[in-house]
Amino acid sequence: MKVLFSALAAAVVLILWRKQKTDSRLFAAVFLVALAGFILALLTALAGPGGSLSGLKKNASGEGSRPVTLEAEVDDRQMEVTVTVPEKPYTDEAAEEWFVKIKKALPDLILGENASLTHVDRDLVLRTEYEGFPVTLQWYSSDYGVIDDTGAIRYGVSPSGSRVRLSVTLALQEKSEEHFINIRVFPRNGGPASAEELSEALEQVNAGNSGPEYTLPDTIGGQPVTWREKGGADPAGLSFLALVAAILLLFNGSSRKLQQARKREAALAAAYPNLVSSLLLFLYAGINTRQAFLRIANNYLKKKKTGENRTSPALEEVVKACRDMERGISEEEAYGRFAARTGLPSYRTLAVLLSQNLKKGSTDLAAALEGECTSAFEERKRRAREAGDRASLQLLLPMGMMLLVVLAIMLLPAFLTM
Repeated sequence: MKVLFSALAAAVVLILWRKQKTDSRLFAAVFLVALAGFILALLTALAGPGGSLSGLKKNASGEGSRPVTLEAEVDDRQMEVTVTVPEKPYTDEAAEEWFVKIKKALPDLILGENASLTHVDRDLVLRTEYEGFPVTLQWYSSDYGVIDDTGAIRYGVSPSGSRVRLSVTLALQEKSEEHFINIRVFPRNGGPASAEELSEALEQVNAGNSGPEYTLPDTIGGQPVTWREKGGADPAGLSFLALVAAILLLFNGSSRKLQQARKREAALAAAYPNLVSSLLLFLYAGINTRQAFLRIANNYLKKKKTGENRTSPALEEVVKACRDMERGISEEEAYGRFAARTGLPSYRTLAVLLSQNLKKGSTDLAAALEGECTSAFEERKRRAREAGDRASLQLLLPMGMMLLVVLAIMLLPAFLTM
């Protein structure tokens, strides 16, 4: 069909050219284009199935994936599909070379505004990725009271310096390696910048305080601090406010906690189908459940850091489960803790399936996850219908009030003229 159309187009152009009875170069160029289209269509038709593609070449490692639009012929039907061709995976040797390079560069990459890692008094730059390196990093601190896994210095630092061991997990595709960096942290250069930081510093100073007095240090972060208790309040007024607050809290405290728990439960339930479908996709891709959890957690943390994602209670629990496994807790126990923290039956079912997979193998896991995914999406539809019904009921009151206003507008003139 394409060949016939191309031939007719070239013939029409030729006839029009001849009718003009001129040697116009423009008509000549148009005829050549039409002739080229006919030749290409003819060659494509003659090539037949032998001219079809059997594969697409991947980009070199590090160049990223690329989208490709393909035409497919199925039972004499033409269809168009766009696929994403991934980059060529790194070899083990190439991954090892990148590990060596980034380990040499890490002391300079994380230094920030500090002079050296033996005297750290400003926040370090601990990132999950660094420009120029295709390696993903996950940081852990041996003492979170001194410096956390983002590189922020806390207020539990000894004036003479606290020794901390930073551990970082380097990951590139399926290959990972652990690396350690020893640093010495001194009190932050400069005092607290806000009341929140000052409150945090006081909590850390009194973390192990079991004495009769709450300690108020003379200096924080190398800066002197003077403390005074704020006064001037009327005791009777304070007592009255306390009584009112107690009455309000009596009615509001339990409902707020219940509301927060319901919001968290709703967020966990809404995220469950996507989590199961993600695990199923990774399983079909040949990735085991542990690596699937790690990838889901890393993708979430990366998008959360860039602001693409909001905080998700379900994915936060996945991150905690990954950290449990990286700290030496068995997979089965990590899945059990993961389900216990969520508190929902659906997550307990998922934990049981993953635990059975560790004991019996992954033979039936895909089928079980497919069934769980189907039931989860059906449950989401049911919840959506219920939410729609509740919303329609909530609209009845404002609609009724609007009806009363309309009736009043219509009837008021009649009463005034009587």
